[in-house]
Parts: sequence; C-alpha cells; structure tokens
Amino acid sequence: MKYFFIALIFCFFSCQNGAEHLVEIQQLKLQLLEKQKEVELLKIKQDRYLIHIVYFDLKPDANKKLFIEALEKLEKIPVVKDLEIGQFKDLADKRAMAEFEVMMQMAFDSKEDYTTYQNHPIHLELKNLAGKFVSAPPVTYDYLVE
Repeated sequence: MKYFFIALIFCFFSCQNGAEHLVEIQQLKLQLLEKQKEVELLKIKQDRYLIHIVYFDLKPDANKKLFIEALEKLEKIPVVKDLEIGQFKDLADKRAMAEFEVMMQMAFDSKEDYTTYQNHPIHLELKNLAGKFVSAPPVTYDYLVE
C-alpha cells in the first residue's frame, strides 16, 4: 500500500507538470501558426511582382458608374490580384493627369498570368464594351516590383 501512495503522489506531481507542459506546447503551436502565416504573406507579396496600371479618359456623356461596375468584373479572373479602381481627385496639382477620370491597378504573379488575363473572356468583353465609355485608347503603365 505504501508503494501505491508513493506512485499516486508521483503521478500527481507528474500530471501537474504535464498540464503546464501542455499549456506551453499549445502556446508554442499558436506562435508557430502565426509565424507560418507571416511567411505565407511574405511569399504572396514577393510573388506579386508584375503591376499593371490602366488610365481611362471617359467620354463627356459616359456613365462613370456603369463603367466602374464593368471594371469590377475583372476581379472574377483568377489570375488578377489586388484590383483597385479609382476616380481622379483634383488636388490642384498642375502636374496631375486630370484627363483620366478613372484608373485601375492590379497585380499578377507572372507575365504568363498577365497574358492569361489579356486573353480571358471577361477582359475581352470589357475591351469591346469600353468603346462606349472611353474617348481614346486607355494608357497603360506596367512595372516589376523588385
């Protein structure tokens, strides 16, 4: 019986330390998951290196809201990342490109993804529709993030 109590006491103290270790292990697992998420975000940012910007000069009677809604459909193209659409804001800067009422910017993981985007049916449909809204061909600017 004496050995039973000694074993019971040993188990009791071992279990207490075990519980502390389990809590510590859980905390370390959470920290590891956070670090893994950070690494994944860094990989994503590193991979999105091709930026495509397009400036649109709209016709005076163009329905800007409808045009922007058409641009928003580009988000449905799987290779398009971080689509942003903006309207010109006059800040009284004489250097501003005020003739372009709307612009869009997006990122691609590769030049191949950009080519896929250029040939995607949603993009081709937008190009056909754009003639109703724009007064001149869009101006583009592409660059690599290094």
